[in-house]
Amino acid sequence: MISIAYAHRMADAEKWDPIESIDATGTAVARNIRRLRGDMQYVKLAARLEDLGRPIPTLGLRKIESGGRRVDVDDLVALAVALEVSPETLLMPYAENADDEVQITGWHPMAAGEVWRWMQIDISSGWREFPRLSAEKALPAFMYRALMEEKAARMPALKAKFEENKRKYGLSDGDD
Repeated sequence: MISIAYAHRMADAEKWDPIESIDATGTAVARNIRRLRGDMQYVKLAARLEDLGRPIPTLGLRKIESGGRRVDVDDLVALAVALEVSPETLLMPYAENADDEVQITGWHPMAAGEVWRWMQIDISSGWREFPRLSAEKALPAFMYRALMEEKAARMPALKAKFEENKRKYGLSDGDD
């Protein structure tokens, strides 16, 4: 459940109850927006969002930060652009150290470094206890193709499987 405090200067009439269904990731997004906004005024952030074509009024921003309004995916991306971070930065629970335990929606508490690798689809050193992740589904096609070509150059059997999948799924080499 969300545990973000209300803004100090809000009049009683402006207070709202946190949305009960916001879970760990929604809480992380709200906290990260507040943290990354720093001393930037709501008005300035709202103006940046307006310039991006995704207006969120100052009251909406306050509600987001306090858990009274959900952030949809379009809001998430616009907020990331406006705050000059990646969407993953907003989704990632804040942690000082890679081994700090964090919680994400739908999974048990785990080390922050592992969550970040999962969010970045960093499969370079394998997975430990993540939710199942398919590189073929998770990576953009051009990234998956580059990864498979790199592995295929090192392993002839994998190259044959990759060529078979290219034909099977109609993948191009990216040159056409």
